[in-house]
Amino acid sequence: MKKEHRQNKKDDLEHWEPDWLDPRNDRKAPYTEEELREFAQGFMESMDDAAAVKKLIQQEGRENAEKVIKEQFKKKDEYNLDNLGPDATSH
Repeated sequence: MKKEHRQNKKDDLEHWEPDWLDPRNDRKAPYTEEELREFAQGFMESMDDAAAVKKLIQQEGRENAEKVIKEQFKKKDEYNLDNLGPDATSH
């Protein structure tokens, strides 16, 4: 019986997927301003040694660079109201 139990666990592990891969868990709402700010700050912190980020901060200042990056995240958000065209349906 123990051998069968171990085999079931092994099978479960082979077919296990993290929750974020399940499309039923996909986000259906736009990111909040707070989330966008966190994304921008995290991006700047993780990429602070990249030439493009350094240049952006030098040219725009840290606060404006964060706004620029936040706007880029917003443009990529398919659920953001700014990105919905006139043919989009609302829920």
